[in-house]
Amino acid sequence: MIAALSWLTRKRYHVICYWRILSISPTLIFGKNTSSMNFIFLLLTLFTLNSFVETCVKTIPPEEVYITSTELPTDKPWEVTDAPVTDAPVTDAPVTDAPVTDAPVTDAPTNECTMCMVTPPTSNPTGTDFTSAEQATAGDCKKTLVTCKRTDDLTCKKVSIQTSTGVLIEAADTKEASALLQCQNDGTYSFGAVTNIGQLSCMYEECTSCTSCDISKLTLPMPVAGANFRTLDSTAADGCKQTSVTCERTDGQICVTINIFHGSNGDITGNLVSTIDGNTATVSLTCQADGTFSSGILSNINQLECLYDTCAVPSLCAECDISAIAPTNLPTGAVFNPTDLPNGNCIITDASCARNDGKICAQITTTVDTPLGQATAYEFDSAAAHGYLFCGDNGIYNIGDPSATVTSITCAYVNCN
Repeated sequence: MIAALSWLTRKRYHVICYWRILSISPTLIFGKNTSSMNFIFLLLTLFTLNSFVETCVKTIPPEEVYITSTELPTDKPWEVTDAPVTDAPVTDAPVTDAPVTDAPVTDAPTNECTMCMVTPPTSNPTGTDFTSAEQATAGDCKKTLVTCKRTDDLTCKKVSIQTSTGVLIEAADTKEASALLQCQNDGTYSFGAVTNIGQLSCMYEECTSCTSCDISKLTLPMPVAGANFRTLDSTAADGCKQTSVTCERTDGQICVTINIFHGSNGDITGNLVSTIDGNTATVSLTCQADGTFSSGILSNINQLECLYDTCAVPSLCAECDISAIAPTNLPTGAVFNPTDLPNGNCIITDASCARNDGKICAQITTTVDTPLGQATAYEFDSAAAHGYLFCGDNGIYNIGDPSATVTSITCAYVNCN
């Protein structure tokens, strides 16, 4: 019996059905002769053991089990239970993820003419600045205004904006220069015929201050008795110095003309300003970047002269009495209206024959009598006629000639309705 079990152990089979065979009682087969029955029963058991073993399920010891596949067995269905899953709630919420489609994803096209970037100067000289400002509206190709400018009081003979290939734009006798750059479809700027603009630079040439002019360094007019030369400095809107110069009479004389002449290098070359029948002449000079004065189109002014022509103290006029020569016996609705007008230190009187009843006359005349004859002023289809009388130094009116003194005035009205 022990040998049989040892053989079974060497075969490494664990046969479940053997125990069912061995559990049959030998008494049921051989009766009560147990010693002979036990031996015969053992032989029969060993003899039939091999044939039975094929009908039993082989069981491999646990230490020799190897997992050779990830597939689950299909010969025995999984046990289905009604036990709920407790590690995560089960809900009926719909799936909210966006549906997956096979539609191709395309990027929006890039508009290169809006992508240009200005490359400013690497540095700016002291007293200067570089600015850039976009000018185009949304949707258009980019336009950028670039400017090189001075921020101090210097003005330059030339200001230019340059690229690595040459001059982009230049301006003369100024403080700044500007260029409007156009962005192209290749993503680079252009200006006129210049394309592919990259690094920019600013150039300032022969820069001087327009505040350095000194009027006292000019050759000024020689003093004249009864006259004066005076100056007044100011600052213009562009920051440059301006100097107002005045030639004036201080003795009460009135001149037919007063002229301010300019010169250069000792020569009088032209007239800056003239005043007629006055006592003052004034002109404004502007300081230029080269330190010299200019006026209008005239430049390099370094000499000034005042010229007073035919000056005299005006005589005081006597007072004239218009009532002494006024017309009399005027018709109804007619009036004589004398009005004094200024004329230097003297006066002129408008001797007007007029209507005050609203009527218009086919003709109105104002007639004055003088030793030289009559002088008549006519007005047609009017309500008044005007004759001008001059008050003379002798206190008597005349008609412009001191010898043609007025002795009387007559008004006449024709067809007034």
